Amino acid sequence: MKVIDHIKRADSTLISFEITPPKREGSLNDVLEPVERLQKYNPSFIDVTYHPIRIEYEENEGGIEKILRRKNMGTRSICSSIQRSGIDAVSHVLCRGFTKGETEEYLRETQFDGINNILVVQGDDTGYRRPKEKGVKIFEHSSEMIPYIKESFGNYFCIGVAGYPEKHYCSPNPETDLKYLKQKVDTGADYIVTQMVFDNKRLFEFIDKCRKNNIEVPIIPGLKPILKKSQFTSIPKNFYVDIPLEISEKIDNSTKEEIVKIGIEELTKQAQELINNKFPVLHFFVYEKQDPEAISQVLDNLNFKKS
Repeated sequence: MKVIDHIKRADSTLISFEITPPKREGSLNDVLEPVERLQKYNPSFIDVTYHPIRIEYEENEGGIEKILRRKNMGTRSICSSIQRSGIDAVSHVLCRGFTKGETEEYLRETQFDGINNILVVQGDDTGYRRPKEKGVKIFEHSSEMIPYIKESFGNYFCIGVAGYPEKHYCSPNPETDLKYLKQKVDTGADYIVTQMVFDNKRLFEFIDKCRKNNIEVPIIPGLKPILKKSQFTSIPKNFYVDIPLEISEKIDNSTKEEIVKIGIEELTKQAQELINNKFPVLHFFVYEKQDPEAISQVLDNLNFKKS
């Protein structure tokens, strides 16, 4: 089922998860294990991220060698496994670094696997820029890729895009960022998933601005538990979001065990407010080893039904 159809048919708030493929030395089982732990909460869909090429340097007998490789791998195989388990998979599709032909090949394979949900994103800036070739089209932005997907595949794919309540780091200001988001929706996006957000006030303000700018598609909030003090710096650095002062003050002088408890309590409180405001889906980022257990506790606190 398409994500948009899940939302239309639901009579209460749904849940979904987002996982990231394992690093090169990992295996398919590494990433499917947390999926199996969370599957009992009946997620409507699970997103699988895709990581762009990055430059790495390795020393060998001849000196330093520059190597282009993906740090994480396996998006398509993970999506296929999830789909076979009876949960709808959402495959992330990157603009950055892919030619038009490579994009079509990936989408044809995705279609072949019976997956009809995708999230079109620009992709992280890893510093790698694919050399331009004459006559070879490379998509730079989601708003360029979406019309091509619609033209080539019709309405087969339900297309999600990313939204940024605290502004995309490349945008000069929130107003410009909102203009780009509207372009993505106007070209055919069916729904929006936000970057992780820890302050519901910012989320509500973002949605209000979207509606005032005639962005009417469903908006799904991205949620993440804070479970260790190091995330105070790593989350703002890697995801360009703020952690509210009241949360950082609670955690600042707490023990490791207390931090986990606070993180679960804060996410439960945030999620409950979103449920009370009738958000269509709560989208949980499951990126770290501690996340599945913490999210399970949050969902138990919220009385989500288990299968």
